[in-house]
Parts: sequence; C-alpha cells; structure tokens
Amino acid sequence: DLAAAFRPRLFAMLAASSVSIFANWGIYVWAVAHAHVMEAALAYFISPLANVLIGVLAFGERVRPIQTAAIALAAVGVAVQGIAIGAPPWIALLLCASWTAYAVLRKQAPTPAAVGLLVETLILAPVAIAMLVWLGAHHLLAFGQHVGQSALLALAGVVTAAPLLLFTFGARRLPLSVLGLINYATPSLQFLASLALGEALTPLRAASFALIWFGLIAFTTDSLAAEHARRRAALHT
Repeated sequence: DLAAAFRPRLFAMLAASSVSIFANWGIYVWAVAHAHVMEAALAYFISPLANVLIGVLAFGERVRPIQTAAIALAAVGVAVQGIAIGAPPWIALLLCASWTAYAVLRKQAPTPAAVGLLVETLILAPVAIAMLVWLGAHHLLAFGQHVGQSALLALAGVVTAAPLLLFTFGARRLPLSVLGLINYATPSLQFLASLALGEALTPLRAASFALIWFGLIAFTTDSLAAEHARRRAALHT
C-alpha cells in the first residue's frame, strides 16, 4: 500500500491534500493564538454544508429541498457574521475551504488512512524542518524555553494526529448518520471554549450562529429521515 501511494497520480493527490491540511492547521493555530476561536468554530459548523455544496457542484449529487434551504441559511449566517465583525469572515471561510478541499482530495485518493497520513507527513516534513531552521535562526522558537510550555507543544502534535486516525477508524464502523452528528461536537466545543476564553458573543454573532444551527438541525433531521426511509424500503424488498 505504501509503494502504491508513491505512484505519480496518487502521490500528486496526496501532495495536494498535504497543502490543504497544512493551510488548515496553520490558519487554525493562528486563529487560536489571536483570539479568533469563535470564528474558527464557525468554519467547522458550515463545513458539513459546504461538503454538500461541493458534492452538488463538482460531483453532480442531488439534494433535497430541505438540504438546499439549510445551505441557504448557512450562507445567510456567514453574511451576518461578516456584518458582525465588519468584514467578510475570512478566517472561517479559509478554514472551511481548506478542510473541504482536504476532504474531497482524500475521498478521491484510494489509499488507507494511515498510509495517506504517513505520506502527507513525509511530504510536509521538509517544510516543517525548514520553518524550524528559519525560526531558530531568528530566535523565535518557544520550544525548550519553558518545561510546561514545551510539554504542551509536544502534546499538541499527538492531539492533532490522533483525532485524524480515530476519525477514520470510527468512520468505518459507525453509520453515516451517527458520524454526521458527532462531527458537530468539535465546533460546539470550540464555540464553548471561545466563550470561556472571553470572546464576545454580540447579538449579530449570536444571530449568525442561530441561523447556521437551525440550518444544521434541518439538514440533519432531513438526512436522518431519508436514511430511515431508505432502510425501511430495503427491508421490504
């Protein structure tokens, strides 16, 4: 499997997914460090609906009316968020775009999750090393200056990689309906973390999240109903 991942076409897809996840992680770390956790949470609330939109535009998938309405509500929610912060929510949009691109690329790459992650890590390793060398040369490295901080930085790698592997492990064993609901746990916790960190929840921001949450509830309810109907139909055939 590992040798197959280095075939030109598959390697190119994994290289592209590496760039996408590198951009996603980089933007997310910057957002957290600069007190934009709430906007980062917004990105992962709209990502499931963005995936549906990409499925329609790029893969010709069909959506039901309620799903279309959910996407429209999310779009309005993003617009309201832009009004709330006085500019387009670029952080949320870039995070959503990079994560959606990563999901699409990995969906198209016929390789096991662990193998794909290994190849992506190998591709990004030279970039990471170069960045460390540059930061070290300019005395900007924080690792090693404080034991507690260094331990947290070391654990951040584990906390980043483990969910990717566990998600793939669970995706193969859980129904898609359950997996879809679990996906909302991450942005929900991020949203609560932003409040705990003291970020302001203005009325417009609250309205933005309300629109998106309503869209997600409608989308999830419709998806669960469709899955239930499909299973009932399968039992009667």
